[in-house]
Amino acid sequence: MKFSKYLYIASLAAFGSMALTSCGESKENEPGTNPGTTPSEKALKISTNVLTEAQVTTELGEAATMNVFVKTGSSLSSQDFVKGVKATFQNGAWGLSPVVEFTTQNNALFVYAVAPFKASGSFDPLRYPVDITEQQDVLYSGSAAAANYSQGITTAKLTMKHALAMASFNISKSGYAGEGKLTGLSVNGETIFTEGDLDISTGNITGTNRKAFTVDFNKTIDAAGWKADLPSMWLIPASTKASPATLSATIDGKTYEVNFPQVDIRGGFQTIFHLILSPNGLVFRPDQTQTVSLNQGTDDPQLAQLYGQLVFKVNAPEFSFPTFTGDNVFGNIVAGNTMLNYAIGGKVILSAGTSTDVVVETWNSTGFTLDSLEGIESIDLSQY
Repeated sequence: MKFSKYLYIASLAAFGSMALTSCGESKENEPGTNPGTTPSEKALKISTNVLTEAQVTTELGEAATMNVFVKTGSSLSSQDFVKGVKATFQNGAWGLSPVVEFTTQNNALFVYAVAPFKASGSFDPLRYPVDITEQQDVLYSGSAAAANYSQGITTAKLTMKHALAMASFNISKSGYAGEGKLTGLSVNGETIFTEGDLDISTGNITGTNRKAFTVDFNKTIDAAGWKADLPSMWLIPASTKASPATLSATIDGKTYEVNFPQVDIRGGFQTIFHLILSPNGLVFRPDQTQTVSLNQGTDDPQLAQLYGQLVFKVNAPEFSFPTFTGDNVFGNIVAGNTMLNYAIGGKVILSAGTSTDVVVETWNSTGFTLDSLEGIESIDLSQY
C-alpha cells in the first residue's frame, strides 16, 4: 500500500501510531431513544446557564420546562436525531422525555433549546411563536451545544439568552397634585408587534401580528422616582426611529399618551426610560434613556479555533471518518460532489475502483486515529 510522506512524518512526530483495530460494536436501536424510562450510560444529558446582567428574575429552576432539539449536525437545519424532546428540571437536574441515547452511528450530537416549553410538533425551531401579551421571558440557546460520547462528553452545555427586549419606566412627578397611582402601561405603533417568530439559533424575531394589550401595575409615583423594582414589560425588539410609537400610561384613572424618543429597543437588552408627570401631562426625558445588556454581552459568535484540513486519497467503495480528539469537534467531509457534516462513526460512499480525494476539515481537533488504512493511498497532513 502506497502512502505519502505526510503520513510518514505525522506518524513519527505527532501520533506515534495509528489505531488499526476494527469496530466490533453491535448496532443500537435507532433513532436513539431508550424504550425504557431510566437513562443508561449512553444517555444524552443537558445543563443550562442563563446569561443575565440586568434585574431580571427569570431562572430555569425547579419544574421549568424547555423544548429541546437534538440534531445530527451543528446547524439548526441539520437532520433531527430525535423529535419532540421535552426537558424538565427536577431535583437539580434536567431530564429529557423521551430519553435520548448516543448510537454507534451518532456518537456526536448537537443540541438547541428554547423556553418556555410549547406543545411538541406545534412549531419549527426557526419559527418559535412569541406572544408578548403573555409577558413571559423567552430564553433561547443560540448556537448548538455539542456532546460527544466517544470523547466522554455526554452533557450538552446550553447557554441560554434573552430573546425579548425589556422596557422599563421610571416616572417621577413634578408639581402634580394627585396621588400618582400607576395602574397600566401599553405600547402601540407600526413597529410594535405583539406576536412574532423566533429563530432559536440566532435570536432574531420576525413580527407577525399586532393586537392591543396592557400590562397592569399597582405603583405610586413620587417626586424622586423609583430606586428599584421599576414597572417593566417584555417587548418584541423594535425601533422608533423610522416610525413613531406611543406609550399609554393610566395614572389616577386617567390615560396619558406620549410619543417615545427615537430609540432602538433591542432584543436581549433592558431599555430604561425616564419620564416626568406634571399637572400638564406626561413627558419622556430622552437624555436619560439607558440601555443595559440582559445577556452579559452580545450574541456575536466566537471565532472558531484549531482549524485543520486532511486530504485522503481513497480507492475503496466507502470511507470511514477519522476519530478526532478535542472538545466539541465539528467540520465537513467533501468527497467529489458529496458534502456531509462531520459525525463520529460516520462514513461516505465512494465509487469503487476509482481514486477519490476526500477532504476532511475540522475545528477544535487536537489529533486523530483511523480504524483502518484499507483503501487509503495517501494522506496529506500539510494543512492539519
